[in-house]
Amino acid sequence: MVKFKLKSPKIKYTGGSRPDFPSGFSLLKPSWQAIKINLITILELILIPILLSTAAVIIFRSPAEVAYVQEVARNPQATPVIGPGVISSFIATVISTLLVGAALTLTLLKSTRGEKIDFLQAIKQSGRFFWRHVFVVVATGLAVLICLAPLFATAYLASKQASPSTIYEWAVVATLPLMVLAIVLVQRLLLGPFYVVARDDSAIDSMKASSRAARRSGWALWQIMGVSVLFAMLNYIPTLGTILSLMFSIAYAAAPALRYRQFDEAKLS
Repeated sequence: MVKFKLKSPKIKYTGGSRPDFPSGFSLLKPSWQAIKINLITILELILIPILLSTAAVIIFRSPAEVAYVQEVARNPQATPVIGPGVISSFIATVISTLLVGAALTLTLLKSTRGEKIDFLQAIKQSGRFFWRHVFVVVATGLAVLICLAPLFATAYLASKQASPSTIYEWAVVATLPLMVLAIVLVQRLLLGPFYVVARDDSAIDSMKASSRAARRSGWALWQIMGVSVLFAMLNYIPTLGTILSLMFSIAYAAAPALRYRQFDEAKLS
């Protein structure tokens, strides 16, 4: 097995109630160093959902969806059309993401350890914890959707009213606590998949371990989430925004795996 030496920011132990973890931005460089070790494998795993969702749109799109694509080129404010192409693309994305999710988590963890792994090895080795990984991801997603369901329902009903904008604004205010709860759930369960893969724990034990570590870590996970959102927002920069957002997001993809290893070192769970 080929191994590479990685330099990662060290945890500081100051004698307080919790260790002093490196900032979220400090993980960008070691994350990119880790990603480079298995860059081809990671790109292959990421491309599968993209290719399948694109194929689904092409195969199942309706005439109305084709007309919308032509219309939006002339009028960016054109009303979006949700048809069989969009729905099938969404389903293909969800299913394919779940299929390769365990392999991607395994690849990211191995990358942070300086270990190479190819596509077929990642798929094969991730098989033993595939269903537990799927359970953790689906459970997290469902919990977040349940929190946001009132907002989506109110937004749909508001769109049917004469003055939807005012109603929607009130809906956002009314469901703000649930939106905050959804964000907290993401933070608490963010490392659940890594506990499944790294420790070979059950799905429930992995989610509990992730929640315990998140509670004891202070701002360590919030920083990673904030940096990830910041890189995603680069997409709004004209011209080069999309390219910059994609580059930084890929380079930062190993940051949660690095944070998991820091939590494991500090014995937070």
